[in-house]
Amino acid sequence: MLRTALRSKTAAVITTAIVTASVVGGIAYAASSPIDSGGVIHGCYNPTTGAMKLRTGATCPATGMKTPISWNSQGVQGVQGDKGDQGTSGMPGEDAQLTGASVYAAGPGWVQVPNGLVEKIVPWDAVTYDSDTYFDPAFPTRLAVKTRGLYSVEGQVLWADASTGHRYIRILKNGDPLGWAMEAGAFNDGDWTPQRTTTQMVLNGGDYIELAAQQDSGATLGLVTVANLGPSMTITRLGDVPGE
Repeated sequence: MLRTALRSKTAAVITTAIVTASVVGGIAYAASSPIDSGGVIHGCYNPTTGAMKLRTGATCPATGMKTPISWNSQGVQGVQGDKGDQGTSGMPGEDAQLTGASVYAAGPGWVQVPNGLVEKIVPWDAVTYDSDTYFDPAFPTRLAVKTRGLYSVEGQVLWADASTGHRYIRILKNGDPLGWAMEAGAFNDGDWTPQRTTTQMVLNGGDYIELAAQQDSGATLGLVTVANLGPSMTITRLGDVPGE
């Protein structure tokens, strides 16, 4: 009876010591681990009192906590569980490829913009790329969309040198102005003036965009069409309209 009680007491103390060592024994563990290279935890316990202490080796003192004890730090691997149910199919993805077009005015003559309040709609005569027939030579000032969506539109020009007045470019949607950019003097003779404007907009099938230029330098002013410096416009479909 006494032996049985002692074993029960010893087991309870050992269990308590193991839990305590796991929870609050981190400091000692960090300094010197009681787990050897084989994954075995070593300790010593007093067979009389049941007190136990973790050790960094398998040896114990001659008195007191003199009885060595050890156990594996990790139990044997359990039986593999049953295979889970198959998940539901995901939503079909969209083609990540962007569509769009880029056009420019190649010349040979520069695009002439009159002085004053009259805007010049820039005509295009060259195509860098066009993935969905946005450009139709029958309507040389337009890029027309076929599919409703959210679009990014950019226009840019390079003005001939002039030292006075203002320069404007605007993006038009179906003839109405949207994004625009302005440059105001002072301009230096001999320097070309670049301008760029960009905007995002929702476009429906059949909508078209144009680039308009305006200036008040006091005389007709050209848009440079040298090499790759000519006026240009780019449209890119970013995707469906958010929320639709």
